Amino acid sequence: MAVLVASVLGGLWIAAKLLRIYLLMYGKRPRIREIARVLRAG
Repeated sequence: MAVLVASVLGGLWIAAKLLRIYLLMYGKRPRIREIARVLRAG
């Protein structure tokens, strides 16, 4: 049960980061490297 909760919270955190990336880069398709860099940066 704890693993399920942790994975849901982790998925939501990653989804929020990706949404922020897409909103900030409006009109431009983000590349895989850009997404990975932002996720690593925190």
